[in-house]
Amino acid sequence: MKTLKKLISAAVAVTTALTVFAVNVSATGYKDNGNANAALTKPKLTMDKIVLTQSNAAGKQVTVNLKVSGAQLAYCSTGIHVYWDSRLKLAEDSTFNLPKIDAGDAIKRLGSGTPTSDPNASKYGMNGYFLCTAGSANSGTNGVMWSFTFILPKNAKIGDVYPIDIIYKSTNNASDLFINKECDTNGYNMQAYTFKKGIYSSDNPTFTATAADILKVPALANINKTYDGYIAVCSDNLLLGDANCDGRVTIADSVAISQSLGNPNYALSAQGKDNADCCDRGDGVNANDAKAIRMIESGYITANDFPIKSSDLK
Repeated sequence: MKTLKKLISAAVAVTTALTVFAVNVSATGYKDNGNANAALTKPKLTMDKIVLTQSNAAGKQVTVNLKVSGAQLAYCSTGIHVYWDSRLKLAEDSTFNLPKIDAGDAIKRLGSGTPTSDPNASKYGMNGYFLCTAGSANSGTNGVMWSFTFILPKNAKIGDVYPIDIIYKSTNNASDLFINKECDTNGYNMQAYTFKKGIYSSDNPTFTATAADILKVPALANINKTYDGYIAVCSDNLLLGDANCDGRVTIADSVAISQSLGNPNYALSAQGKDNADCCDRGDGVNANDAKAIRMIESGYITANDFPIKSSDLK
């Protein structure tokens, strides 16, 4: 037990080094030891992608998990920074009066340090914490490493996106880590893979939202490709084409769109705008949406065909 406490203390020392000094965030990429291309173990760290209806989002709590895969019984010491949109607030663990960040089953055989706030996150309009583990064996498994319980803003509205990011940070004194007990070549190669290819970053800018989520929240189509997860807010009653929110898609909706584009006195409601964006969904409400709805009256398509592309317009 004393040995484990010493290991955790060492991990906490890394926390101090990484939060006190100026840092290079993930925009600079991984610069530490190891060859990602030679890695035998290839961990992937992921954050949940969550879409909530507005009624289930505003002022509500939601749990987001940081998960690891591809690393069964291969890792021991870890140090990871996680940032999130500053509009999200951490719930409080009333028993300990601490932010509700909980260690998951994947690290239950390792020692986990107390999550530590990273004040540097505010420079990027975000909040963030450093999370670490240590142990005397490679007892880390696949699954949930950490869970975060967030409180969404009371004014959360349709179309809001709250990004979540796994950040690699490094100073001259310390760096984030994901390594085996032996700290050998295999361990450093695994670590290099984790931070170069196992998270989304400047080294791996390929993050995307799912097509189903983009349909619900078009703004997700433009999410930063170095993020790792999100919470987004969609409509409770999405009906593409129903610009006037009467529960049907008719020529009246095309008229409502045209009027709103030409006269601010005929502005669509928030729900109406979301419904109206039925052509090239995600580009906002424009004349193509009105034209797409007119195609229903002409018999070319039905409302079930929405969303469509402008290339499909007739």
